[in-house]
Amino acid sequence: MITQEIFSRFLTSDGRHIKKMSKAKPLTSKEAFFNILKAWSMVMRKDGIEDAEIGQEATGNTAVLWLTLGGKKYYLNGDTRLHGVREFLKNKDNPWVVIPNLNGVRNKVVNTPEHKPVEGFFLYLEH
Repeated sequence: MITQEIFSRFLTSDGRHIKKMSKAKPLTSKEAFFNILKAWSMVMRKDGIEDAEIGQEATGNTAVLWLTLGGKKYYLNGDTRLHGVREFLKNKDNPWVVIPNLNGVRNKVVNTPEHKPVEGFFLYLEH
């Protein structure tokens, strides 16, 4: 369910970006994670999730959203793009699979049926 609370709590005032979340206070459900992504994708037409004007310079690998599930921590990087979010949401009912990232570290989370990376979507398992 997308509520006004999601918009005000997790999106910047203009709705263009997702507010950076504290690692110490992560989301605790996939439903909340998907609802935030869905809310953002409903109002955004281009650009990335991270607002470079808030906090530090956009590095691409700044964790913006944190999620804890089953004792494991996941984070979504700020260089995630709208097309990636939409593709990930299309596959939301599929299981999450951890595959090697571009550096060979097994921490990239995907949800495609063929376990291939979603272009423009950067969700990782923290080690």
